[in-house]
Amino acid sequence: MTSICMMVGAQLITISQSCGYQPGDFVIKLCETLLKGQNFKMYFDNWFAFLELQLLLKSWNIWPVGTIRSNRLRWCSMKSENELKKGQGIEQLQNDLHNLYQTQWSCDWQMLFNVEKCKVLNFGYNNEDSKCYTLGPNVIKAGDNEKDLGIIVHQSLKSTSQCTEAVKSANKTLGIINRTFMYKDKNTTLRLYKSLVRPKLEYCIQAW
Repeated sequence: MTSICMMVGAQLITISQSCGYQPGDFVIKLCETLLKGQNFKMYFDNWFAFLELQLLLKSWNIWPVGTIRSNRLRWCSMKSENELKKGQGIEQLQNDLHNLYQTQWSCDWQMLFNVEKCKVLNFGYNNEDSKCYTLGPNVIKAGDNEKDLGIIVHQSLKSTSQCTEAVKSANKTLGIINRTFMYKDKNTTLRLYKSLVRPKLEYCIQAW
């Protein structure tokens, strides 16, 4: 059996008890045809959802299922998704560092941590630059770039620093070749360039 209630404009409907809002009253009109105390579940769109309606249906043992708009939760301060996620990654990373330092993993594998060689890089726009990570009693220094396996990684993920260093290194090698070799024909210079200079310019080029 299906009950249908048509809403036309600002049409008034007659119900036994109102929730105070017309869209919610139409839900009540439909629910009046249901038996009370039978633990029915009611699904409806958030346009019809009000906190007062939820409480009224609950008193009839009718359980509303769905979403409700935040502006209809009066006197309820709700945090946004970004506010709820803020700080979760920071706490997780700090807990991981603490567990690595406190457990016997580094001792068992004879790989003690050197805090002086550790550095914190903050990526993105919403990270807290003022956050200090610790490894045991030691504070890990923060920076804007770090060199790893010969590649400079900048917190902006731009390759400007790496390109500059690669060009400097290649120019130094060219200067050494120019000062060392007196006779430089085409074939010799080409071999020297391919074997000594070009690898410096193309080292891990896929990474930057």
